Amino acid sequence: MHRDNYGNAVQPTLISNRRAEMPLSWRTLNFLGILLAGVIMFALPAHATNLAYTGSGIGAGSLGGTPFSDALVTFTLIGDSDGAFLAFGNTWRNEAIAPVTVSVEGLGTATFLDQVIVFNNQGAAVAGFQDFDSFFDIVDVQNPAFATYTLSTPIGVQGPPLFNPGVAFATDQGNFILTSIDFGFTASPVEATVPEPASLAMLSTGLTALAGIPALRRRRLTSQ
Repeated sequence: MHRDNYGNAVQPTLISNRRAEMPLSWRTLNFLGILLAGVIMFALPAHATNLAYTGSGIGAGSLGGTPFSDALVTFTLIGDSDGAFLAFGNTWRNEAIAPVTVSVEGLGTATFLDQVIVFNNQGAAVAGFQDFDSFFDIVDVQNPAFATYTLSTPIGVQGPPLFNPGVAFATDQGNFILTSIDFGFTASPVEATVPEPASLAMLSTGLTALAGIPALRRRRLTSQ
């Protein structure tokens, strides 16, 4: 029931009834646009320039106490190409935005427990992966292309490997130890991420809620 300025009860006017039947106002449409933009931004990949830094080769060693030999060993670190920076001197560095892994053919994939970075020393023309907690290099490769490389663009090279034989690096599958490897290094763009079901569900929920606004307004006016 509506009341006028003097407190007297009055019936809703015809104008109010017609207003209840009007389509969404510009404020509601504006809110819808903001909601859609937010959901789309949430659903899209956070980084459109991610690079997968990958090192691989046939090697020998052990993972979690299980020895391997003549097995394909692959290291993977995902980083933002815009995040590469000159750490000191002529050494570039980039940090992982996802767990860093090592896959060993026949044994599976393990995640390093220490912080692992990818680096490129232009002066030595060397790039590779380093355990940043212990400062031991896990495995590197030499190639003249690294003399000007900054970790911000795709690359694919082979070269003589450099590593620390017998040094143990902690993973969720036990210690990883490398005793030999031939090695190649690549950096390639990561494929675009597909929006997660949760993001799509959020969009559906938002649209459903907005679609019910006119009916909700009509019910409120009718009950007054």
